[in-house]
Amino acid sequence: MIYMEEEITNYLIHLDRMCYIIEDTFEWIPVNEYEHKLKEEFKNYIEEDLKKKILEAKANLVIPKGKKARKKSSKNK
Repeated sequence: MIYMEEEITNYLIHLDRMCYIIEDTFEWIPVNEYEHKLKEEFKNYIEEDLKKKILEAKANLVIPKGKKARKKSSKNK
């Protein structure tokens, strides 16, 4: 109950000091830090996904060219 009272006081008086409370551990994490962490995790996830898609696209471009080259070389024989 004490935590809730402090959080309400922080919300009403000190908006810059607001914290999230992890329910399992009762750890206090400042809102700004938590949001920054989420943004970084999302950014990393998007970058990894984009890299995978670029590599897949490059692989798809390379494979058809290789097949065409084989067909042309077999026709020349």
